[in-house]
Amino acid sequence: MTSAADKARAQAKAVARQLVPAWRTCPFDAIEYLPGGYNNRNYRLKVGAGEYALRIARQPPRPGEARYLAIDAAPDVVAHDTERGHLLTRWIAGPLFANAPPTPAEAGAFLADLHRQIPASVRDYDAVAHVATMLAATGGDSELIELLHSLHWRPATRRGCHNDLNPWNLLRGVKGIRTLDWEVAGDNDPMFDLVGLGIGCRWELREMELCRAAYETAGGTAPVNPHHLRATATLYYLREHAWTALIAASNNREEIKAQAAEMRLAALRSAVTN
Repeated sequence: MTSAADKARAQAKAVARQLVPAWRTCPFDAIEYLPGGYNNRNYRLKVGAGEYALRIARQPPRPGEARYLAIDAAPDVVAHDTERGHLLTRWIAGPLFANAPPTPAEAGAFLADLHRQIPASVRDYDAVAHVATMLAATGGDSELIELLHSLHWRPATRRGCHNDLNPWNLLRGVKGIRTLDWEVAGDNDPMFDLVGLGIGCRWELREMELCRAAYETAGGTAPVNPHHLRATATLYYLREHAWTALIAASNNREEIKAQAAEMRLAALRSAVTN
C-alpha cells in the first residue's frame, strides 16, 4: 500500500516536472519535506548538482507576487506557476534569523534597505480589514473585535512591505540576507514589518524602538510615536491569532491551536500597555 508520504513525494515530483519540463526524465536524488508551513507544502529537492526549494500552493496565488520575487532580497526563482501559485527557487544555504537573530541596529538597517527594494503600488495590504475578515470567519471573537476597533489603527506612512517578516522567513545567505514567503506583500505601514520581526525575535518594546531609530538613521521613514509602535504590535498579534485560528478550523494540528491561543493572549496583554 502506498503511504501518504509516498503520495506526497510523488506529487512533489509531478509539480517540479511541470515547472521544469527538462526534469521529466531526470531522477530526483532527494526529496525532503519541510515542516512548518501552514498555507503551503514545502520541499527541498536535489536534482543533479542543484538544490532547490519547492512550494506547492494550497491557496490561490496572490496577484503581483512575481514583482516582489524579482528583487535582490528574494530567492532566485527557477520557475513560477502564477496561475496555481507553485514556486521553485534555488536553495539558499545559511542560518535562519530564528537561529542567528539580528541586533535591533542590524535589523533596522536591513529593513531600510529591504523597503527601498520592494516595489510600491503593486497591491494594497489593509491589515485592519484583513484581520476583521478573518476574525469574522472564525466565529467572531467579540473581545478581539472590540480590541481591533479600539486601536483606531491606520498607516502613518505607506510603502511596499513584506507583511510576514518573521525570523523564519529570513536567511543569512552567501549573497546577503534573503527574504522568503512574499505571498502577502503589499503597500502597508513599514512599522508592521518591524514589529513582526521584533515579535518573532522576542523583543521588548524598547528593542523595537532601538530598531525603529536605526531604521530611520539608515534612511527609512518611521513615525517617532511610541503609541503607534505599540498599537502596531497589538495589530500584528491580532493578525497572527486570526490566521492561525482560521487554519485551525480545518487543520487540527495541536501546534496550530497552541499558536492561535498564544497570539490571542499576547494581543490582549499588549493592549493593556497601549
